[in-house]
Order: sequence, then C-alpha cells, then structure tokens
Amino acid sequence: MEKKKILFVYNADSSLEHQVFDFLHKAVSPGTYQCSLCAITYGTFTIKKDWKDFIASLSMPVEFLYRNQFRRYYKGYQVKYPAVLLQEDEKLKELIGTKELEQLELEGLMKLLKERLSEKA
Repeated sequence: MEKKKILFVYNADSSLEHQVFDFLHKAVSPGTYQCSLCAITYGTFTIKKDWKDFIASLSMPVEFLYRNQFRRYYKGYQVKYPAVLLQEDEKLKELIGTKELEQLELEGLMKLLKERLSEKA
C-alpha cells in the first residue's frame, strides 16, 4: 500500500539563533524575508488559526521541516526552498514551488494545495 505524506519545507534553519533572527527579520523587514511559506502561514508570533484548521482537515499526514532538517532526512533530493512536497512511498514530488509560494496569500495557498492534492488522488 502506498504511503503518502505532505511535506512543508521552510526556507529557514531550525537553530534557536536562526529562529530569533528570522523573527526579527520578519518583523522589521517583511518584504525582504526569504521564507514566503513562513510569511503566509504565521502571524507575528504563532501559526495562523485558519492555516492550523486547514492542516487539521487534510486527509493525509503532514510534516513541517526546516531546510537543514530536510537536507538531513532527504539527502538525495535537491529542492528550492520553501516548497510543498508530496511524499509517495520513497519518492518526492513538488506540489507547490518557491515561485508559486511567493505569489500566494493564505487563502490562495489553501485553494491551490486542495487542487493539487485532488489531481494526485
């Protein structure tokens, strides 16, 4: 049986120093912040409620990874960050890439993800 999972990969690292820097960068200069996925799905301090509810409604497991975690766990894969990927067994397919994420707001991200998942079903 095929195992599927959605991976959300942030264009940020998981260390405390990077998280503090990213928080400050997003607050001071949001227009130059490099992680559009973070900017879309998080407010100043926490995950947006609509996004949290949307994720909970999805019919398959999800995993959120920072780029350093992705590199460690998925060594054979090269992706541009941020990205939304579909893992099917041991293979990864891009659902939403960096360029698309840069153009989206939360509602658009949720709509596009639903569309892409229904295409893959």
